[in-house]
Amino acid sequence: MSAQTVHGKGFGPFSPAVSTPAFTTLLSRSRKMERALSNVRRGSLAVLIGVLCVSGRSLAAPVAPPAGSDAVMRRAELPPVATEARFLAQQEPLVPVTPTAQTPDPEKPAPSPQQEEELEEVTVQGTRSYRVKRSSTATKTDTDVMDVPQSIQIVPQQVLLDQNVNTLTEALRNVASVTTEFRDGTGADFYAARGFQIGADNIRLDGFRTSTRTELYNVGIEQVEVLKGPSAVLYGDMEPGGLINLVSKKPQPVPFGTVALNVGSYGNVWTTLDTTGPLNAAKTLTYRLSTRQESANSFRDLVNGNKFFVAPALSWQISERLRWDLRVGYQYLFRVSEFGLIAPTREFSSVNTLPLNRFYGEPSDNVTSYQTNVTSTLEYKFGDDWTLRNLLGYSGYRVIWQPTQPLAVLEDGRTLERNQFVFDETTERYNAELNLTGRFATGAVRHQLFAGIDYTRSSRPSVFLDGPTTPIDLYNPVYTNPPRSLQPTSGSASDSSEFNNRFGISLQDQIDLGDNFKLLLGGRYSFYDAGRYQELPPQAPTFNNAQRFSPRVGAVWRPTDWLSLYASYSDAFTPASGRSATGQLFKPITGTQYEVGAKAELFGGGLLATVALYELTKQNVLTRDPDNPQFSIQTGEVQSKGFEVDLSGRPLPGWDIYASYAYVDARFTRDNVIAPGTEVGGVPRNTLSLWSKYEFGGDLRGLSVGAGLYWSDNRWNVFSTANLFQVPGYTTFDAMVAYRFDPRWKVQVNLKNLFNRRYYTDSDDSLVFIPPGAPTTVDVSLSYTF
Repeated sequence: MSAQTVHGKGFGPFSPAVSTPAFTTLLSRSRKMERALSNVRRGSLAVLIGVLCVSGRSLAAPVAPPAGSDAVMRRAELPPVATEARFLAQQEPLVPVTPTAQTPDPEKPAPSPQQEEELEEVTVQGTRSYRVKRSSTATKTDTDVMDVPQSIQIVPQQVLLDQNVNTLTEALRNVASVTTEFRDGTGADFYAARGFQIGADNIRLDGFRTSTRTELYNVGIEQVEVLKGPSAVLYGDMEPGGLINLVSKKPQPVPFGTVALNVGSYGNVWTTLDTTGPLNAAKTLTYRLSTRQESANSFRDLVNGNKFFVAPALSWQISERLRWDLRVGYQYLFRVSEFGLIAPTREFSSVNTLPLNRFYGEPSDNVTSYQTNVTSTLEYKFGDDWTLRNLLGYSGYRVIWQPTQPLAVLEDGRTLERNQFVFDETTERYNAELNLTGRFATGAVRHQLFAGIDYTRSSRPSVFLDGPTTPIDLYNPVYTNPPRSLQPTSGSASDSSEFNNRFGISLQDQIDLGDNFKLLLGGRYSFYDAGRYQELPPQAPTFNNAQRFSPRVGAVWRPTDWLSLYASYSDAFTPASGRSATGQLFKPITGTQYEVGAKAELFGGGLLATVALYELTKQNVLTRDPDNPQFSIQTGEVQSKGFEVDLSGRPLPGWDIYASYAYVDARFTRDNVIAPGTEVGGVPRNTLSLWSKYEFGGDLRGLSVGAGLYWSDNRWNVFSTANLFQVPGYTTFDAMVAYRFDPRWKVQVNLKNLFNRRYYTDSDDSLVFIPPGAPTTVDVSLSYTF
């Protein structure tokens, strides 16, 4: 790093250094960025709120014995359940219990009053199943997933805990048709669902647009819900592959808390705290505080970092009908930036000649990010059937990225050319929604209505500078930390700012026609306008706007209580920026999906099975204009066809299973550059995920073991107009063992990539960005419940 540094301002108490005077000059131009930072900096209030919430809590609160233990507790000593009541209602019972009448034994004396009291206090303990019955992501109403005419897969809290999930990528490995398409040098993963890339707008936090990418902390997330296929009717413009909704944990009226320590391979250490309870005697004001501190290291040389997360939340039952919920989340991340391995030759297999831990950047490379999310929900109930909700949200995200980027390997097969750049971007989103839900009947026909209006404003100023740096030897790297010679005169330097406004009106009716037949009808009219200003290199401002109606139609037939057959049509769109050679604005890029499927509740409702077949087509895709090669036209088309199988739940006492299989055939069907039939890069044709856990009884009560596998087929390279080479498929195995040896204490050991399989998740067309998968890792966690 050079001696001349300028300190950037972050969303909190941390401040990274950017080491170039030219960068300072450009940064001063970004007035919008400075305004954004002053707003988001208020996120540090989250820590203060959390301290106030947790103060006064007693660590001596009684807790229940573990599942299946021999201890007997009185009713007053039973612990609270650390989850929202509606999630408990969604869980399937572990073992159906049928009361039986018993005849008193005349030879046995009648119990004394004291003995009768003890008998009444006996409680049967159990753990939560992998089966979730209801969701609001698919319809924005509380709906049985059996009645949703579209595939939705929910990864519940228990799966996240049993697998010791630490990233969104790990959670999504459980979901059919959702894969990691590629990973950039910041460590962020970009996903594909049903063959189409998922953009930032496809990832939501409690339904709100946010900037979350790959960081996922169990301590603050209740479950991950994935709605597959288009969902514009409720959520507006986004890519058609699917919607990922992270559902946060909510405050509870009963005191509960868990603190945990995790020690893992390569020196990874993190601690978590999750606590909730009332703040007043009437229990009308409740809180939740979730926090995590992590020292994050890696199997990659010189790659390490730190993470901090805190999310305080308040819930105020103002009156019997009026409730207000507030959640604030703040996240800080610092890590060494890296792009993965390199293939020394044009053969992909040559990457295996390099050590898995080899690093080809510089020790000073880093990425720093700050994120703040604030959500407010004010809910008023008009009787038992109608509810009005006002939702307000804010998301602020800043990333400062200073990497050394690989460019190309020279003909000697060992010298790697590189460059360096600095990228500073701030994204702000303001969200507002007003929703009305209600139930009514027209004769014998019952309706569940959703009506809503929503508005989102986003801004994104950014600065980019780059410049050359020294090469490095692939087989004998020497790290010199060269000074960053970054100039605003480089051909790719930029200083720009973007904004967009979104407004939509949605109407949906879930119609129960009787005779086990249900319809879902919905429509949305969306308005979109956007603009872009660029000072370097100087360009005239550009503007774009679009309007579109998005329909949704679905039907469900339940011939029996345990079987549901469905069919649906859904629509999606994304605005297309730019103009044609004639100066006309581009129309929105559209996506349409036809889907049929079946859902079955097996083993007495303990296991949910879903089978879905779909055809998803993306149209109005931009492709090169053959008459004006420097312009584009909207004649491109991409199509994906496939089927999926999902299983989740507890088929037998003590045995939980979560599994999925997907077949995806995604191809370019029309394009002026890419040959028809070319497969979409980064999307494996077949994937399989299986996880199973068993909880012992008898003398081994308290012990549980789990194991699973993940298989990915070959996938083509990304960032290319042709299928140049394939990234080999792979299979990894994971295992878990846990023991609750005390009512308060639990220890758990997770082994990931158990057999140390060497594999790669993706690759670009130049074979210089090849992220390797992690070798065998071991995580040991110790948790204490209070």
